Parts: sequence; C-alpha cells; structure tokens
Amino acid sequence: MLRISRWFFCAALGVALGGCMPSAQGPADEQKEPYFLTGKARENTLDFKGAIEAFEKALEANPQNGSAHFELGLRYEKEADYSAAIYHFERYLKLRPDSDHSQIVKDRITQNKMELSKTAAFAPVTQNLQREFEKLAEEIKQLRAENEKLRASQPTGQAGQNSGTVSQTGTGTARQSSGNSADPGQTGTTVARQASVAARSHAVMPGDTPTSIAKKYGVKLEALLAANPGLDPKRMKVGQPVKIPLP
Repeated sequence: MLRISRWFFCAALGVALGGCMPSAQGPADEQKEPYFLTGKARENTLDFKGAIEAFEKALEANPQNGSAHFELGLRYEKEADYSAAIYHFERYLKLRPDSDHSQIVKDRITQNKMELSKTAAFAPVTQNLQREFEKLAEEIKQLRAENEKLRASQPTGQAGQNSGTVSQTGTGTARQSSGNSADPGQTGTTVARQASVAARSHAVMPGDTPTSIAKKYGVKLEALLAANPGLDPKRMKVGQPVKIPLP
C-alpha cells in the first residue's frame, strides 16, 4: 500500500512539473509543427496575412515556440508594425538566448525601435499639417466665392470703360516720355518702392505655412500665393525665401 502511494505521488509530481516547465522542443521540432508549416507555405504563396494567422495559431498550440516568434517578428517588421515585431523578437531572445541569430535579432530590435520613434515623433506634425491644408483649402474656396460675387456685381460695359481709361493713360504716359517731362521726385519714389518690394522676403521658419506667413505680414493669402507661383505648402523647407507682396 505504501509503495502504491509513493508511485501515485511521483506520477502526480511528474505531471505537475511537466505542466510548469518550458517545452523541451528544439528549433527543428518547432518547425515541424503543423501550423508553423502552414505559415511557411502561405509565405511562399505571398499570402502574408494568412501566414501571420498560422504562426499565431502555432503560438496558441505552444507558447514556447521560439521559431514562430521569430517568423512573426520578421513578418510584422515587413508590415511596418514595429511594436509587434519588437515584442516577438524579444520573446524569441528570451526563449533562445544562445541562438546563433541572437545578435541579428538584437540589431533588428534596435532598428525597429528607431523606426517606431520616428513614427511617434512625426505623427503630431502630420496631423497639424493636415489641419493647415484643410484650413488653406477652405480659405481659397471662400476667396473664389468672393471673386465670383465681385464679377457678378460688376456692371456690363465696365470692362470697356476700363479699357478706354487704360488707353488714355497709356497715351498720356507716352507723351510725357517723349517730352522728357517726368518728375524726378516721382521717379525716386518709384525706385524706392521697387527696392522696398525687392527687400520684402521671408525666410521660412519651422512651423511656417502660407497662411501664417500671410497673416504675419498682413497680406492676403491669394496675393502671397500669386507672388510665389512655385510655392508648394507640402514641400516648404526651413530657410526657403518667400516673396511678400505689398498689402
């Protein structure tokens, strides 16, 4: 009776220890697991989503499957899911600290952390730029609507009268030029004004947008864009010169 009790005790102890200890499977055994083989087969057919699902099921069957963690780290890295890739690579190192691939995995973890930090750093900037673009588009839409109202309210024949005025002004200017009767004071004022216009240039600062620059100098956004036809709000660089028109 005592021998039977000892046998049951040893058997129970063996089951308990077997359930608590990590799997003794090596990489070769892990890679023979049916879900693992399915994942590799789906990778070969470029079914990457299906491959991820298969490797995840391999982990459900055996959470100690280091090979499945390694494959998931590679797969998530290619999918630009850097946080998931870091998790699976770190689990692989914990399960296989003496692996021949340990240094490569450590390098990949470092690289993925750098990529993850870039994403976190530029995400708010991207959202701010998106809001600025939406605001700029709305302002341009309003300016176009106001322009259409002005055209609709202009009397018929106004354009012809304006043409006549321009012609008369041009004739008078030609007469003054032929008679050398230009006022030196007016000429000096014109030159000074041109120099002032040439000097009105803004160097782009971090966070600048066409809208903020126009507000800073008290000019209309439409006039600023017209004075800088090659200005691309999405590609503005720090130090880039921007012409500022007269208000």
